[in-house]
Amino acid sequence: MAHRISGDSSSEADVTGYRIGAAGAERAWTITMDDFTRLPSGSTPWGPELITGRQLVDITTGRVSDAPWEQHSSLKLVFNNIAIVCASSGDWCAGWDWNDGNPFERWRQGSTGRNWSFPTAQVVGDDATGYVRVEESPRSRRSRSTTSDSETSGFLSLADGSVHNSSSKSSSKSSRTTYVPAADGWLRQSRNRSGFEMLSPDGASVGAIEPGAANDEYRVLLSPTGLPTLDEYRRAYELGDTGWATTVLTSSRSGNPQYLNGQPLRDETPSTPHVPGVSEGGRALLSPDGRTLLVIRSSSYIPAVAVDLATSTTTELPSEVTNSDNTRVVVRADLIVVVAGTRIVGYSPAG
Repeated sequence: MAHRISGDSSSEADVTGYRIGAAGAERAWTITMDDFTRLPSGSTPWGPELITGRQLVDITTGRVSDAPWEQHSSLKLVFNNIAIVCASSGDWCAGWDWNDGNPFERWRQGSTGRNWSFPTAQVVGDDATGYVRVEESPRSRRSRSTTSDSETSGFLSLADGSVHNSSSKSSSKSSRTTYVPAADGWLRQSRNRSGFEMLSPDGASVGAIEPGAANDEYRVLLSPTGLPTLDEYRRAYELGDTGWATTVLTSSRSGNPQYLNGQPLRDETPSTPHVPGVSEGGRALLSPDGRTLLVIRSSSYIPAVAVDLATSTTTELPSEVTNSDNTRVVVRADLIVVVAGTRIVGYSPAG
């Protein structure tokens, strides 16, 4: 966590790293940074380093070093061993490989007159050859207002920075397209929400899913290896075949009741949130012991509910976890770390 030394306008800050031990949060190190830049929301370490502007902070020791890219650039996305940064001027974007502590620039894309943004950090594939959805918009507000199709959505290759299968991005909430990542591609939900188009990792159309006339809808589907494949999604939606899945959470079209692997969820009260559907940006994380399912909202990246898979019960998470306005939350399958004011608290899936 960071504490400004000379007021909000100062770039000087004390930065403290904590370890979560048996007795709670334990301070590991404190450093003073002269040019501190807050971490982007939802950012993850790059190798063992946190990126703050053009500085890197080792999360174990607190050692500070310079980032390898140029000044006047900003971090756009971090996924495991690749960091994507863009020049503040928009003249270039580059993908940097951590390379076991010897970073190198994997690729660089020159100016296209457009800004990149990443609606989520959902990646299909690995950090070497995978794809992530990218949205592009003009740098000029004037061009955005005069060109109906000026904002586009495409699929960026983490291998070389090329953007594939771009299409116009609708600004209408009623017709906004949603994307759900699969193990081997994406589901793009049709605008009338009656079915899905199946896409390859780079966004090329590879088929369609026409759901059967069932009364229930799937909230969470997990295979033994994590995300379902496109064919597994097709089998579930078209045929009602979920025999391949390890975790199946469904609800009626009205949202209630909800069923986990065919058994009704228990202990649901008005104060306990229903499990939301997993869409783009949302995640369903299974604890390492396979007992607890954390479902995370796509809008805030905050856990919405914890589900005990052994007893089919939902658990209302503490308010300091779900109160995203005043907290910062880092979520893993085995640990939820919450920074609330000056307090740092770690929660295990068992509570």
